Amino acid sequence: MEANQTDFPVPVASGRELPLAWAAVAVTGIGALIVLAGMFMPHLSSWEVAFINDNMMIQNEPVDILVVIAAAVGGSRYVSAGTKAAARTVWWAGLWFAGWTLKDAYTGQLQNLSTHATVETTAGAGLWAVGVGSLIVAAGGLMMRYPHKEFGVAGIAMPTAEQVPTPVGATKNCPRCAETVKAAATVCRFCKHEFKEE
Repeated sequence: MEANQTDFPVPVASGRELPLAWAAVAVTGIGALIVLAGMFMPHLSSWEVAFINDNMMIQNEPVDILVVIAAAVGGSRYVSAGTKAAARTVWWAGLWFAGWTLKDAYTGQLQNLSTHATVETTAGAGLWAVGVGSLIVAAGGLMMRYPHKEFGVAGIAMPTAEQVPTPVGATKNCPRCAETVKAAATVCRFCKHEFKEE
């Protein structure tokens, strides 16, 4: 018996472009939670100003919350329909906001959208958490888009209809002679009746 053969058929939703990979959904969710937590962390790295009210990422860079929204919408669309567009949405949103936070960390400036002021800063815990979380979201989107690559998580992606093995011991009855034959048979071994493809 081959290693990837199962005793029961694995359910595959019809109409999906991509097989469902739960590991990719989990990685995307973890990344989104890290970004969400980072939004309520300080963006300045100095301990003296770490807990000032105007020092949270959500107050100085609220647009970063869009990566969480993109991960939630793209991830739920991927789970329900398995579209490539949903996987690309998650991938590009994560990559875009990871680049955005890298730019913020490199330039040392954040745009406060409520006051339209530029805040001089060095990267604090919130900025790093948002950047790392965005990269993890991008990795989840990449895992969604290319589930056949497995990314070190073998056997977690749901197979497509062509990849589902025939269950061991599965049988069918011949319509001509009523004898029992294997489910994968194309010709009855008793009466030579040819089965039509279903």
